[in-house]
Amino acid sequence: MKRIYFIIPVIYGLVSSILFGMIDAILFLTSETELDKKLAELGFSQKIVALLIGGISASVSIFIAHYIERIFFHSTVDIFKHPALDVVGILLGTLLIVLAYHTYYALFKK
Repeated sequence: MKRIYFIIPVIYGLVSSILFGMIDAILFLTSETELDKKLAELGFSQKIVALLIGGISASVSIFIAHYIERIFFHSTVDIFKHPALDVVGILLGTLLIVLAYHTYYALFKK
């Protein structure tokens, strides 16, 4: 029975990390084209532009994910946090958005 009480916070931690990965990927995809043009006009190199866009999307994602986590999860259950769990969740969330993006374009943008 104690294992169940341990698994639930781990699942919530994984869901929280997946959510962050998805938000980060969505923000990066939606802002990349416009920000790329604006930052290039300001004279930044392509490598610096990629770094800035990644940093901006990650920063905004932290705020959004923290807000969602605080509203939906912390009021009801503890969340287990561990760097390995965060890595797996962020990669899974990003992979979900990549798969959704490719599926959308395969089906609707022929």
